[in-house]
Amino acid sequence: MTTVATNQPNNQVAGARQPNLSVHPVAPQYRYNLASRRYVDAGGRFVSGERVRQAVDQVVVRSNDQIQTTSRRLQSGEISLAQWQSQMMQQMKVLHVANGLAGLGGSKLASQADYGYIGQLVKQQYQYLNQFAKDIATGVQLLDKSFPSRVKLYAEAARGTYHSVQTRAERLAGRTQAKRVLGPADHCPGCVEQAGKGWQPIEEVAPIGSQQCLTNCHCSIEFE
Repeated sequence: MTTVATNQPNNQVAGARQPNLSVHPVAPQYRYNLASRRYVDAGGRFVSGERVRQAVDQVVVRSNDQIQTTSRRLQSGEISLAQWQSQMMQQMKVLHVANGLAGLGGSKLASQADYGYIGQLVKQQYQYLNQFAKDIATGVQLLDKSFPSRVKLYAEAARGTYHSVQTRAERLAGRTQAKRVLGPADHCPGCVEQAGKGWQPIEEVAPIGSQQCLTNCHCSIEFE
């Protein structure tokens, strides 16, 4: 469930008064500092992009557990294909909206345009899911051991939503440079190559999920 962002006036962060703090939608122990465009912890210390990304990943893992439970009900015949698709859509919407708002800095900072952009990303996931359902209906996708692996992709795709919204927000805020930072994982060659490029114009940084590891990417992006 997405946590509603709240103002925290007169907090001291990195030695300065910061009146614009809002709750991280998927990690309520963090607050977003609008002046620095970074998250801070309960003690007012800046939180690294890696730690924020780890919080996002934890939500992805929990959401995957939920959609796998839903999908096992389809496999066992407890629910119909239409019911499975409807429940998947609802679970995906909650996950992608929460991660999108996390990339933005919290729901308090979201404009109608921001919600519209997140909505476009969710709609794209619905289109992928619709094809998935068609593949099941036509027998292209069997409800066998390969089924859970494909289901998992729909939770992992929320990592890309987080970074897409974050990159858009930073660009609109005037940031012009960005770089890929390798996370704690076995990295694909593409991510290693992209990280090795260092700082680049923000529009030239390859999106998270665009390399060989796809939705399993654990990299993050830093901006300046």
